[in-house]
Amino acid sequence: MKKRLDIFIDVIYNSFEKVQYLTGEYLTKIGNKVNIFKNKSELINASYNSLIAEKQTMEKSLLSELNSLKETDNKLILQIKEYKFKNENLKNDIEVLQEMFFSK
Repeated sequence: MKKRLDIFIDVIYNSFEKVQYLTGEYLTKIGNKVNIFKNKSELINASYNSLIAEKQTMEKSLLSELNSLKETDNKLILQIKEYKFKNENLKNDIEVLQEMFFSK
């Protein structure tokens, strides 16, 4: 009877050992999958951060270009106003000269 009990205990012990080994393997596989997921997440985050930095750089560049274009636009508007003023002065001068020339 003791022999049967020893065999039964050995079977249970071996079963627990096998379960413990399989559980360890399963946990190792889960750990590996978690690490793979973590690595992929880090790569995605690095790519995402790089894209955000590139986007911000492009936005700054475009904003700078827009401001430059606004300055150029304002300068052109001032030049146009100046040319209009000069044109009016020239018209007035021509009229005065015509009156002087034709009135004689």
